Amino acid sequence: MWNERSVVDVLAKRQRNTSAANAREAGVLVGIIATEDEPRVLLTRRSELLSTHRGQISLPGGRRDATDEDLVATALREAEEEVGLSRRSVRVLGLLDELVTISNYKMTPVLAVLEGPLSLRPNPTEVAEVLLIPLRVFLVESRARLLPGEGLRRAVLSYEHDGHVVWGATASVLSNLAEVILSATA
Repeated sequence: MWNERSVVDVLAKRQRNTSAANAREAGVLVGIIATEDEPRVLLTRRSELLSTHRGQISLPGGRRDATDEDLVATALREAEEEVGLSRRSVRVLGLLDELVTISNYKMTPVLAVLEGPLSLRPNPTEVAEVLLIPLRVFLVESRARLLPGEGLRRAVLSYEHDGHVVWGATASVLSNLAEVILSATA
């Protein structure tokens, strides 16, 4: 399943999809944690206090600031602000495919391994809950379905685990991660 060296090799050799869209830039962290039982992905459930995407499952990240050196720095800064993740605990492996969201963000997913004892402290104004979802959940075929509570009139890519539904841009990023991992094991 998860073979870090093979994933790094695939990332180095593949043509990464990028977009020429004129959109605001954002960076998100796709953090893999090697727990005792199996690798897990760090996700958050967004706070109900936020003005957009309340309660949705997301990757730590956000809009690029003028002071960010690059989008890797954006993803690391945002993860630190949202869940208290120390940059010293993050080892970046590479970048996944860029994605333009319906809210007009050009999102760059930064794939990383999270190491050491993690002392996560969610910022309650941004994060209601930190989730560590098994990587295997995203390595199975995602489902397209209507999510009535979200007011959607079309089927969207989604994954479900323990009552949490991961959909939209986050599901698309994790589907891309699955493609990379599965091609690394082929």
